[in-house]
Amino acid sequence: MYGVPSAVRVRRMGHGTSDHGLLRLLQWEQPSGPGLGTHALRALGSRWGAMLTRSVLTVQSHAESAEGQGAEISWVSSSRQDPAGPVERPFLDDLVPVREWRSGRLKYIHFDTAPVVDLRESSHLGALGHIAYTWRVSDLTSAHRNVVANGATKVTDPVDDGLGRRSFSFVDPSGYDWLYLSD
Repeated sequence: MYGVPSAVRVRRMGHGTSDHGLLRLLQWEQPSGPGLGTHALRALGSRWGAMLTRSVLTVQSHAESAEGQGAEISWVSSSRQDPAGPVERPFLDDLVPVREWRSGRLKYIHFDTAPVVDLRESSHLGALGHIAYTWRVSDLTSAHRNVVANGATKVTDPVDDGLGRRSFSFVDPSGYDWLYLSD
């Protein structure tokens, strides 16, 4: 499936009765590569993960505690103080961080100007931990023709995705993998 010479198990995780925002998990019997692992986010081929959280600062505090315990983790820090100290089990135990955010101060993230590493060859369908962008389309045949006509590479033929929908994959001109699914 999707140009990967391996059997695959496909699962879909949904949220209640929602028909969108679904997470699709593909488990390849023979992965085609190690993927990116925990490589730094600032790399071509890396994907930013996003989720709704009540406090991004809590996520940061857990990341700092995990890093302090030797976990391999990438993150961008701000300043913080933990009066009770770091948590023993990051992302499991509660913590009480104190953050000082002063009104009227601008916070920004600055990356240095070092060259960006290109890891797109390690980040492809079939590789471990790979994330493909997925888009539902109402006319899969027209979408396939459009993708082919506009410079995509590694375009696969539409196939049954294992969950009852037709889909195909391709690499966009920027080098990122996509899956298009029929509505």
